[in-house]
Amino acid sequence: MVLRRGAQASEAAEEGDLDEAVAICRKQLALDPNYAPAHEHLPGLLVDTGRDAEGLELIRRVIEGDPENVANRLLAGALYLRNGRARLASAEFKRALALDPGERAYLAIGLLYLDAGKVKQAITHLDRAAKIGSYETVSQIIRSMLDLRRADEAERYLQRAQELEPEHPESYLFRAGIHFYRFQLDEAEQALATLRRVAAGKAEYEEIVEDARRLRESIQSSREIEAMIRRLERETVAGFGPPPRRTKRR
Repeated sequence: MVLRRGAQASEAAEEGDLDEAVAICRKQLALDPNYAPAHEHLPGLLVDTGRDAEGLELIRRVIEGDPENVANRLLAGALYLRNGRARLASAEFKRALALDPGERAYLAIGLLYLDAGKVKQAITHLDRAAKIGSYETVSQIIRSMLDLRRADEAERYLQRAQELEPEHPESYLFRAGIHFYRFQLDEAEQALATLRRVAAGKAEYEEIVEDARRLRESIQSSREIEAMIRRLERETVAGFGPPPRRTKRR
């Protein structure tokens, strides 16, 4: 029963019905006051629905019950960050890193700071994650940067990704995305062409090839919009006709 309610709470949250998700978590805890997933899910829901004090108090109690749980420390930091309590967030993140100084913790903290718009702190943690992390970690950083259209940062992390996996087709997808956000459409097309050649006939890269197809459609749409704007500019200028000729005064 408790597990089924857990799934229901997650579904309600995904559908945007946060109040219903809160109610389900409360029912879970009524059935089993020690049910950890509900304790971990409920604080964020409470903060998201404006019940900050209750949510932060709950996560404080969760941490007291399991002070060496890295995930709970990260959750507490995230909630403090969303609540504008940067110092408390930083303290929880430091405790999390003391417990687990690995790439996943640095990545999580960096992405949380990035989501909060604190780019300097985000870069500090993401740089560390990229330095000690795998290709998968670095590629996740690049995707996050491209989602925010931060092409320069994405390009910097792409260099690290290519050090780890020089011939990975996804690198060409990232390169195309960087060119696209800089409106370098020819260069983006060239990167996608290289990707198709490198990934040809390799089933494990089908998803990357599909992403490339969608990006190429976006490039084509951008070209069409650019052509339409230029045509309208020419028509607007032509509509006014040539400037009137000046007559000499006698």
